[in-house]
Amino acid sequence: MMTYGRGLALTAVFCGLAACGGRANQASTVCETAIAERLTGQQYSVDHGALAASAEEQADGVVVLQSPIVFKQGLPGEYTQTVDCKVRFGDGEPSLISLAFVYITPPTGP
Repeated sequence: MMTYGRGLALTAVFCGLAACGGRANQASTVCETAIAERLTGQQYSVDHGALAASAEEQADGVVVLQSPIVFKQGLPGEYTQTVDCKVRFGDGEPSLISLAFVYITPPTGP
């Protein structure tokens, strides 16, 4: 899990681990770095393993990832969204194509 206060430090660790891993780990690291940059100062957690496990490679060198992201975990205002991320692999380092936070409306009563 990654929390805003430790996000950048853990991102550096994940970057080191990604060098030993495959595209799924590298793409997950790119996405987590982008998430940390966009959510500076917010409390959230995203599971690196779940994000990497969701990786789907497309024919054009793009890896698509999707995972839950929990905001304000453990607090009364806790809520979950889905993060959608696309990373392109080509010459050099992988690069972020898109990052979107998708709010999921909880089901209502019967």
